[in-house]
Amino acid sequence: MLTCFNLGELSANVPRVKFVLNGESHETLDPLNVLDLLGRFELLRQRVAVAINAEVVPKSRFAEVWIRDGDEVEVIHAVGGGA
Repeated sequence: MLTCFNLGELSANVPRVKFVLNGESHETLDPLNVLDLLGRFELLRQRVAVAINAEVVPKSRFAEVWIRDGDEVEVIHAVGGGA
C-alpha cells in the first residue's frame, strides 16, 4: 500500500532551531554549530569573535559548540588599526 504524505504536514513536524544573529531572527532545520553558522553567512574568511548568550566561544571550539533553539548569537568583526 502506498502512503501519500502532505509535505506541509511533514515539514510542520520537523524540529526547527530559531536563533538570533546580531539582532536578526533566523531559523534552520539543520543542526548548526558555530563553524557551520560562519560558513552559512560567509564569515569564515573574516577575523571574528563569537558570543552565544553573552558567553564568548573560543575559536578552538567553533566546531563543537552547537546553536540551540532560542540562542542569541553575536558575531563581532575584528578591526585593525590604531593611532
